[in-house]
Amino acid sequence: MKIPDQDDWKRAQEGLDEGYAFRHFFGKSLEEAFRLFENHALMYQEDLSYMPEYPFKYYLRAYIYYLGCQRSQGDSDAASCFLHLIRSQVKNRYEWLEDSWDSIERVLFRLSSDQAFFDASEKIYGDFGRKVDQILALRETEIQRRADLK
Repeated sequence: MKIPDQDDWKRAQEGLDEGYAFRHFFGKSLEEAFRLFENHALMYQEDLSYMPEYPFKYYLRAYIYYLGCQRSQGDSDAASCFLHLIRSQVKNRYEWLEDSWDSIERVLFRLSSDQAFFDASEKIYGDFGRKVDQILALRETEIQRRADLK
């Protein structure tokens, strides 16, 4: 995939949040985006929700890579926010996730099996395993809904 260009971001100036996403990520390589997540994932993960499709797909890869590496240890907010992002996308824009689902699923399973790695207390963040199960169930419902439409 190529770094998203101006055409890929054409709708990025429609709102305040979209503009922030554009200013934070426009022209960034995956390595540069990874560093954004590494430095302050809680701040930058929200930008993904306001990106057009191609930039979302591109920069989601950096977020996935960050959560899959040792540098994310103790980043409970990044882990929790990923679950919320993926749940929202499954419900609202599942087609944006289809090409990356294998990578997403690996992160989901890591989150559910090693919540302690992220220092994410169940009292504060809830049970990641349960949240992952809910996401997977939503995905199955969406896949079935699409099959029924055919």
